[in-house]
Amino acid sequence: MDLVVTVYHMSTIYFYKPNGSFDFFETKELKESLSKILVPFYAIAGRWGYDENGRLETICNANGVLFIEVETTSIMDDFVQDFTDGSKFLN
Repeated sequence: MDLVVTVYHMSTIYFYKPNGSFDFFETKELKESLSKILVPFYAIAGRWGYDENGRLETICNANGVLFIEVETTSIMDDFVQDFTDGSKFLN
C-alpha cells in the first residue's frame, strides 16, 4: 500500500486572534507539550526520504522543526482578503 500513495508536502501557517488574556498563546507551553508527546510518537517528527531501493521511509534524525513566533499590530485584513474565523468550526 505504501508504494501507491502519492508523496506530497504541505506547509502550514496558523494565525490566532488574541482573546484578551495576557497568556493567550503561550509558546513555551506548546514547545514543552510537543517535546513530551513526540518521545513516544517520534516517527511523527521524522522526515520523509527514500532508501537505497527507492522505497519511502521515515528518517528519524532529531533534526527538529522550524518554529517561528511573530507578533504584529497589523490586522489580517491588511494581508488576506478571504480569511475565515476558525472558531466557527469548534462546535
